[in-house]
Amino acid sequence: MASLSEWARRAQAEIVVCTRKDLVKLETDRVGDAPLRALGVELQFLAGEEGMVAALEPFFAAAKCGS
Repeated sequence: MASLSEWARRAQAEIVVCTRKDLVKLETDRVGDAPLRALGVELQFLAGEEGMVAALEPFFAAAKCGS
């Protein structure tokens, strides 16, 4: 956290933005003097979703068998 705070100070950041996942891990609302805010990240397929699901299906099936 100290290195992030130093980075924000050197950059004269007015705000620091991270992902929601990172915000939970950091467990703070500030980086140095700058407020810390989070963005949600979502995945949207514009094409090829069926192919991606088909390619991943064996991994999902293997994970279910291993539980």
